[in-house]
Amino acid sequence: GEIIDYLISKFNRFVGDEVIRNIVGQRQMALNFRQMMDRQQILLVNLSKGIIGPENAQFLGLLLVQRLLIAALGRADVAADQRPDFMLYVDEFQSFATELFCTVLSEGRKYGLATVLANQYLTQLEQPVRDAIFGNVGTCVSFRLGINDAQILAAEMYPTLDADDLVNL
Repeated sequence: GEIIDYLISKFNRFVGDEVIRNIVGQRQMALNFRQMMDRQQILLVNLSKGIIGPENAQFLGLLLVQRLLIAALGRADVAADQRPDFMLYVDEFQSFATELFCTVLSEGRKYGLATVLANQYLTQLEQPVRDAIFGNVGTCVSFRLGINDAQILAAEMYPTLDADDLVNL
């Protein structure tokens, strides 16, 4: 009984919200992520914290990322040269930056899932996620940086740029 009460208390804020309950409470998934990937379709998801709240935005974002990863991994039954690439763009990445993204970055690209991640400060990301990003990144774009971020990125951009170059962009 105590375990059930504990679990219910964790999910109550999501099922108590009518919008979230209507999204996650469906018997069947209306979106076929695998089909979207294979047909190169576009899915835009507005997870604005101002509209649905920060907890709901994070919860739905994590569910979407997990479903996309599962769909990408399911593409193992298609030859690599037959898999069209699928782009996942994540703005305000720090809101969804969990260990799940380590798998997305390391495993997803094998199955044609390419990612573009945007956030404002590297310190918003936990170290394992940051390590996964720099271990798997193909291209890094940065604009004017603070000194803390510049010092971290300077190691990634050595020997072409140093921390001073990055701060003075």
